[in-house]
Amino acid sequence: MKSFLRTRFLLLILIIAGMPSQKLLAQGSSVTCQSNSVYSSGMDSSDIGRFVIGTDTFGTIGSSHLYNPAAVDSYMFYSTDTIRLYLDSTYNVEEAGIMNTIHDAAAKVTLFIDFDNSATYDLPQELVWTAISTPYLNYILDGSFTVPSTATTGMPVMMRLILNNDTSANSASDAGCGTYTSGETEDFVVMFIDASTESVKNIQGLSRIKLWPNPSTGKITLNLNNTKQISQLQVNAVSVTGQQVYTQTYRDVNKQYATTIDLSAMPRGLYFIETVSDGVKNVSKVTLQ
Repeated sequence: MKSFLRTRFLLLILIIAGMPSQKLLAQGSSVTCQSNSVYSSGMDSSDIGRFVIGTDTFGTIGSSHLYNPAAVDSYMFYSTDTIRLYLDSTYNVEEAGIMNTIHDAAAKVTLFIDFDNSATYDLPQELVWTAISTPYLNYILDGSFTVPSTATTGMPVMMRLILNNDTSANSASDAGCGTYTSGETEDFVVMFIDASTESVKNIQGLSRIKLWPNPSTGKITLNLNNTKQISQLQVNAVSVTGQQVYTQTYRDVNKQYATTIDLSAMPRGLYFIETVSDGVKNVSKVTLQ
């Protein structure tokens, strides 16, 4: 199992209620449309301790379910790696809640995935899993979902997990956007893979790609070692929210080629570098720091 570092982001709280779907408004490498908890006393009491999707695990329950000092976060963004999911595949999920008090509480857990990369959690098809925990009985919830064959491949998309102690109908849990009183929201980056297409690309092996330095302060050197000359090379840089922040096209590229990608004006964070060599796409990750 992989372990993932948690990166905290400042939040711009946007309260939106009663809408069937919500736009995720990109601002740099963060998202302004949040679904975070706003605890009245200034400290949240209920969190997502551990989340498992397929073979990937995020977080840990730690010392215990109750009276857990780690249960103080309203929002987390796991931006240091990408979850790879395949089309037409079913994935098991598990969520374990924690609380920083000795008193347990029910919680509604919902999972949203932006399958079509539209920056909107479209209902009902993109609300892929929901469950409710019972106080003192079942704080570990499990389920499954299937990635549709129509999901957008080769591009980073957002996935959102919400634990909300309000188990009634509400915009935050049911539409993926808005604030609530107690719980936690966690955002993830997902990449959908078409297994048949991936196999063809790997067999062709048109280019070996090296990006350095990585992490970078802004200027990144892209080295290509091609098996043949390519007529057209397109280089794109995409933020974790799916926003294209850089693009450049080159023609008649030699077998060995180097160019510089300048992202100096971009906010710090994770970016995806796409290279399309005569129609064959490769995606690599770089971090600006």
